[in-house]
Amino acid sequence: MNAREVLEDCSYILLQPIVSTMLVGAVAAAGVASVALGSADSIYIGAQLVVDVAGANEEVITVTNLAGSTITATFAYAHAAGVTVRAPTFPKGQITHPLFTQDELLGYLQDSQNEFLAAVEPVVYILPLTIGPAAFIYDQPANVIDVKRIEARGQGVDEESQSLLDMDNPQWMYDTPSDPPDHWFRDRMDVKKIGFHPAPANTVSVGIWASLSYPTALALNTILLVPEPFCHILKYEVLSHVFKKDGEQKDPMRAKYCSRMFQVGIIASLKFIIGTGLRQLGESAELHQGIGRFTS
Repeated sequence: MNAREVLEDCSYILLQPIVSTMLVGAVAAAGVASVALGSADSIYIGAQLVVDVAGANEEVITVTNLAGSTITATFAYAHAAGVTVRAPTFPKGQITHPLFTQDELLGYLQDSQNEFLAAVEPVVYILPLTIGPAAFIYDQPANVIDVKRIEARGQGVDEESQSLLDMDNPQWMYDTPSDPPDHWFRDRMDVKKIGFHPAPANTVSVGIWASLSYPTALALNTILLVPEPFCHILKYEVLSHVFKKDGEQKDPMRAKYCSRMFQVGIIASLKFIIGTGLRQLGESAELHQGIGRFTS
């Protein structure tokens, strides 16, 4: 699921129309072009639109001019007539007194996604990392919230702590390098680093199973890192931000309700992930404490 789909749900709840139309004409080549749409409803200068939704040349454009139903924008791709154009544009009050802007809602969604990822830590990627030779401390891949598992040459590498390695062999750091490593560790070091023992003798490619954050700004067509069955939960936190904002639609009661629904969604997601074995059962104590907060 992508950002556009979640924000379309939010737009319906806020009683704001969305753009759902098509190109009447074709865009012959990449670059600045003017093209007619089936309808210009809810479109304004500065609006971001997704062109060729789910197509090979899907892209986000920004409207720079609007004349009737003809828009002008800079296109990265050519497009045939008839391709779909969609977007939640939040048109009420645009351009001078908008209730909400697209960038504002995308920012709320980015914060909501990262809060969910930090709380639930679903394993959504297996990241490659090249290690060796001879060194045993490495920078973990960017955007990692938590490393769940490491594999080398198709086999899991056991997690160990430096403390236990010290107890087993105080001179372990001077062990002869070998391939692949037997253990990995992350204690006694920067949170963005991981270590391996023994140090690899040669260059070795390992796979890191990790939960990730999304630190850069979302676009309307950005695929979310939250697994699709849980994406609907994000809209509650987005709407919580919306209803907290000063303005015509400020509503503390609905903001509190949406925030609570988001937190309950996090608990339900944790229960599902632990129940399916995607997180260690040892973490269930934290889960039960969270459930207690919402059932008491």
